[in-house]
Amino acid sequence: MAERTQAGGSGTVAIGIRRGRRRLSPGRNRTMPRLRMEAAGTPNPRTDRPPVTNRAPVTVYAVKGAALVAAFAITLWAATNLLVRTSGEISAAVLALLAMIGLLNVAGAVVREVFGWRRPVARLAERLDAVGAGRLRCEEFGALPANLRALRAPLLAILERNKTLEAGIKRVESEARQRVHNRTDALERRLGVLQAVASRDALTQCGNRRAMEEGLPKLIAGCRGRGVDCVLMMMDVDHFKQLNDTLGHPAGDELLRSIGQVIRSSIRDGDVPYRYGGDEFVIVLPGGDRASAAVLAERLRHLVDGLTRQHRTLTLRPQLSAGIAAISELPPTAGAADLLAAADGRLYAAKRARKVQRVA
Repeated sequence: MAERTQAGGSGTVAIGIRRGRRRLSPGRNRTMPRLRMEAAGTPNPRTDRPPVTNRAPVTVYAVKGAALVAAFAITLWAATNLLVRTSGEISAAVLALLAMIGLLNVAGAVVREVFGWRRPVARLAERLDAVGAGRLRCEEFGALPANLRALRAPLLAILERNKTLEAGIKRVESEARQRVHNRTDALERRLGVLQAVASRDALTQCGNRRAMEEGLPKLIAGCRGRGVDCVLMMMDVDHFKQLNDTLGHPAGDELLRSIGQVIRSSIRDGDVPYRYGGDEFVIVLPGGDRASAAVLAERLRHLVDGLTRQHRTLTLRPQLSAGIAAISELPPTAGAADLLAAADGRLYAAKRARKVQRVA
């Protein structure tokens, strides 16, 4: 304790100033370990804090500045009273110096807050956003200020993990899309097979009546759109009932199966055969004419005659009759039903005539 005594108007005032130095034990000195951890790039959980990306409002700086100014004013007031009691007079130079020191302390605190923490954190947030958006690679992250340098290694590790997770998610999504695509293709193929089975006659392998009702209007419209004719040939097996009654339905089914095979092997690629019902068949010839249809009908009649020669026990062997109609022969407003009716009328005209060549 050092004492200084000064005589004044009111007596003697003793001022005591305690001088001393705090001794630091080795266990309490944490400055060097923290520096070593920062030099090694290892984050210190006691001193390092996660970056704050949002900026503090202006009122925060105002409150901090006001608190510092108030503290400075209180200190200045206390020092002034102390000087007044001790010496009785105030030195303007001392007050100005104290005021300047206080202002410098306030300004230094604000500068440290803005340039030492807020701006580096804002720049760090911008870099993290750039890396997350893909505009900046992790290798280009760059160095950080001294007070944030310990965060660089954990942040880069987090970004690398995030990058790995994103790559894994993209891989899983790609595999899922590929599986869905493969499954969709398989379902579409299966659906196509089912549609083909549903539209095909199981016995003759020709299109069934439902397929004809759906496809014939489209074939006629396509021929009209291309400016070509559409010919329809309707065929019927004469004396087919006698064959069924005499030799049984298996023999009738075998004959119909053979006729379907003969028709499918005799037509062109663009021609479409249908089983209209029972022993009746329909062949649509897009782009054909009556002459070519008559030639086809005669060839089919001879082939079917060859198929029925084995049935010598029958009084009347099954034969093929045909009726041919073209869309060009009908009114412009005629449709699929009109074309079928015209071919059906000519078929029954040929059957009534009972000629050897049963084509009308």
